[in-house]
Amino acid sequence: MSGKSGHKAVKIHPGLAIYRIDSSPYFYARIWQPKQRKYLVRTTKEKSQIRAIEIARELFSDMATKGELNAVDKKRTFAYFAERMIHRDISKARAGDANLKSAMNRETYLFSPRVGLSTFIGHKDVAELTCPR
Repeated sequence: MSGKSGHKAVKIHPGLAIYRIDSSPYFYARIWQPKQRKYLVRTTKEKSQIRAIEIARELFSDMATKGELNAVDKKRTFAYFAERMIHRDISKARAGDANLKSAMNRETYLFSPRVGLSTFIGHKDVAELTCPR
């Protein structure tokens, strides 16, 4: 992360890095959140890189113990099961047991980049998906 500031991110371990920007004397901790698929950035309020690394590790371990950093296994995601369904439908169509056009339509509904269902919930754990009541 060497953007405008000229400072580079110091990678501590996968999912955790610290960096400093020119407009602040303090280091920032950057923590990857797999479930949300985004970074969480928090200030360490430390000017020393060594102390900032310690604070970043503490932030990371606090989040890990709260379960906020649990990644979803790819074989439990909606996208995984949607992909399996499409492959099964195409295999059935090739065997003559189903219509190929139906399989292609389902694929469009699931994987269209703009409106496909997998675009919105593909990364979520299927066990956590619920319908509104």
